[in-house]
Amino acid sequence: MTDQGNGDGRNKSKPGESLFAIWGAIGFVIGASLAAKYVYSIGYTTDDDLPWPQGIIMVSLFIGPTFLLGWIAEQLSKEVLSGNSTWATYWTTMVGITVPALAVAGITTFEDVLDLFNNL
Repeated sequence: MTDQGNGDGRNKSKPGESLFAIWGAIGFVIGASLAAKYVYSIGYTTDDDLPWPQGIIMVSLFIGPTFLLGWIAEQLSKEVLSGNSTWATYWTTMVGITVPALAVAGITTFEDVLDLFNNL
């Protein structure tokens, strides 16, 4: 395996570590969509007090996808770095997980993402 650092062997970050930002951003969009749809479905307005169980559900829907996709990406990158898998398998698996997750969250086009953030 080759050193993917800066060439002097002192690279302190793990190779593939920056990939969390990609999947974290996509997870954030999925979470924002799910949380917004949940808030809309319970009829919450800013004048209402949100009961704590509903608040926990909303926060979980908001941050859960970010950490879940990040964790999956981390586990898959460990498999690649240990030589048990390839980067092609990594990307295929991550896209295969992310696309249905986006569809379940109701995001099928980039315009859906823009509409989500314009309506917040």
